Amino acid sequence: MLDQGKASVLPLTGLLSNEEPTVRASAAEVLGVLGDASALNALTGVLTDTDDRVRLSATTALGRIKHAQSAEALARLLEDQDDKVAAAAAAGLVNLVSWPSLRSCRSSTASRST
Repeated sequence: MLDQGKASVLPLTGLLSNEEPTVRASAAEVLGVLGDASALNALTGVLTDTDDRVRLSATTALGRIKHAQSAEALARLLEDQDDKVAAAAAAGLVNLVSWPSLRSCRSSTASRST
C-alpha cells in the first residue's frame, strides 16, 4: 500500500473504523508514514478511540503530517489520560515546530492577538 501513496489513503481511513483495535492502530500508523493531509479528519476522528493503542498510533501519525490541523489536535492531547499518548503528542508538536509553514502560521496568529 505504501507504494500506492495517495491512492492508499481512502482504503486506510476506512480501516480506522474496523472492529479490531490492532487493525485500526495499524491503519493509523501507515497513514502517518504516508503523511498525506487528506487523512487528517479521519485520524482526528479516532483520537477518542477507547483503545489506547489506536489513540497512540493516531497521535504519532498526526505528528508526521505537517499541517496546522495536526498541531491543534496534538495540543489537545497533551493532557491525555494515557501518558504515552500525551508524550507522543508532545513529540509530534516538537516535530511540527520545526516545520516553517507552522512557524509562520503561529507568528501570524500571535500578531493578530496583540
